[in-house]
Amino acid sequence: MKNNKNSAASKIDNALLDKSVDTQGNNKQFLILGAGFVFVVLIIFAMDSQEPIQQIPSLQTTAITPEENSSNRERFKKLLAEFDSNLQPLIENRDIIKWQESSVQKINDKKESAIASFAKGTYFLAIEQIEDSVSQAKSLLDKWQKAYEQQLNKAVVAFELEKIDVAEVELNKALSINSSDQQGIELQRKIKNSDFPEHFTENFFCPPPLNRILLQ
Repeated sequence: MKNNKNSAASKIDNALLDKSVDTQGNNKQFLILGAGFVFVVLIIFAMDSQEPIQQIPSLQTTAITPEENSSNRERFKKLLAEFDSNLQPLIENRDIIKWQESSVQKINDKKESAIASFAKGTYFLAIEQIEDSVSQAKSLLDKWQKAYEQQLNKAVVAFELEKIDVAEVELNKALSINSSDQQGIELQRKIKNSDFPEHFTENFFCPPPLNRILLQ
């Protein structure tokens, strides 16, 4: 009887053990499946949220044909000749050099770099450099002209207000920028020949002149 009880208990224990093993196996399978499902969901989410990668266009170098090379060579020669005949004499004006010598030097340096590039056969680079020289020279000439005109205008206004001392000072500043302009030279002559009173005393009264610059 005791043996039967032991046998029955052993069967129960084995059954419980088998059930426990089955449960653990099922749990492991569930965990594996669950982990796999989560991994797949994460991959899909990452793919959906990822911004599309922009494709960088490949840089394709196109060989320059002999005809294009020859055309660039002639174009540079033409640009250089125009620079030498039209702009070089202007920027070599002694007044401009005195006004902004460093800017003139930079323009000449750029021109020399263009000539060096031309000598190496890099005609396209030479064209860019000589065009840069042209642009810088035109900009310098424009700034120089505007600076002179502004200073000359101050002298003219002072002269018209019969402030001869002030007019002379302002005109000298203008002529230091451009000493050969005929307007400035003419105003200088009028100031020297002017009979406008420059100084007044308390006991001296001088009526204002009836006519100003136009009658000089």
